Amino acid sequence: MLPLKFNKPYLFSLMLLAIIITSCAQYKKLIYLKEEDFAVNNPLYTEYILKPNDALHVKIVSYDERVNDLFKPVVGSIMYGMSESNLYLLSYIIGNDSMVAIPIIGKINAAGLTVIDFESKLQQAVNEMANEAFVTVRLVNYKVTVLGEVAKPGTIHVYQPNSTIFDILAKAGDIPNNGNRNDVSVIREENNILTKYKIDLGSIDAFKSPAYYSYPNDVIIVKPLRYKTIRENIPIYSLLLTTITTFLLILNLIKKG
Repeated sequence: MLPLKFNKPYLFSLMLLAIIITSCAQYKKLIYLKEEDFAVNNPLYTEYILKPNDALHVKIVSYDERVNDLFKPVVGSIMYGMSESNLYLLSYIIGNDSMVAIPIIGKINAAGLTVIDFESKLQQAVNEMANEAFVTVRLVNYKVTVLGEVAKPGTIHVYQPNSTIFDILAKAGDIPNNGNRNDVSVIREENNILTKYKIDLGSIDAFKSPAYYSYPNDVIIVKPLRYKTIRENIPIYSLLLTTITTFLLILNLIKKG
């Protein structure tokens, strides 16, 4: 029987070649919207519907100082320059009864309305008490959580209601080269039901996805590419290959003897 011969550098070269081929195969997964030219209709944004436990920042101002004094508990000059946490503590919470209690005005139904609709409703209530008073309402608890393979995972506070998943990922520092842009998950609560959406950011079909626009309390999860695991385990593979090669060489020496 002829003795087995194993070339150690040759085996390492084969392993390196396999890694390079695997890396090249992943290249397409690193590109957003791979299509070179496309024209698609801008998807319509559906306004977020307020629900119990949402926090609202209400601001009522007027050219008339007497009106400002009347609504000072609502406006509060200290609101300016406040941190997000303090702003939340001084916001108005929608109760389980769908109502929000605002000083001077009283209780007003908010749940089931959009922010714009509630702002208009509150403006009408203010108009009954004062002239030339202007109302603005903002959703304080508009935040999105980004997890997985992004540069800066964490919770992101959103100030633009119709922000897209691209906007959110940009604020999270983008997806690095070890993240899979073709398999991103978005978990969203709708009517007390958690729904998981899949979105492929490498395709124009991303524009058609329900997860294209982000909504309050969304959780975005970016998976790693498979080659990341291979790359991180290269030292283990090298050690294993060295062990196997050494064992086979010893086995050859024994057979020769």
